[in-house]
Amino acid sequence: MAILGTSRELDVSSIADSSFLALMSALRPTDTEGRQQDDIRLRTMSGRALRWRRAQRSIFPDAVLRESCWDIMLLCLTGELAGRCMCVKQIRCELKESQTSVLRRIGTLEQAGMVLRQRDALDGRRTIVRLTRDATIALSRFFDMIDDSSQ
Repeated sequence: MAILGTSRELDVSSIADSSFLALMSALRPTDTEGRQQDDIRLRTMSGRALRWRRAQRSIFPDAVLRESCWDIMLLCLTGELAGRCMCVKQIRCELKESQTSVLRRIGTLEQAGMVLRQRDALDGRRTIVRLTRDATIALSRFFDMIDDSSQ
């Protein structure tokens, strides 16, 4: 599978480790300065998108922005970029939705191949939600497409 961004094409099919950090490493430029700039750009854009969605939810009625799959993906991305994983409870608290609704959305994302659920190794009561390789690639491509600073 090749990643087509605004400035690069990369073959990530050879990555054996599907962890978020390994995948992001492969998607980033090879030089240190380029990696730092790319990391800052992705953090800035995903953070901006998350703040944008929070502002929407604070202004508009719940019924207008009910579908929260995008929000869950943004939360997972910003969490993973910051070096922490998101659990179902954190997602539920952030979105201010019922447990049932959040689990339904996570199930939808799981069926679409965008997230994986796994038990927390340190606390078996917690369920961790992580982006899949395909979701990470899609989000990276999305932010490349809308990043007008690279044009």
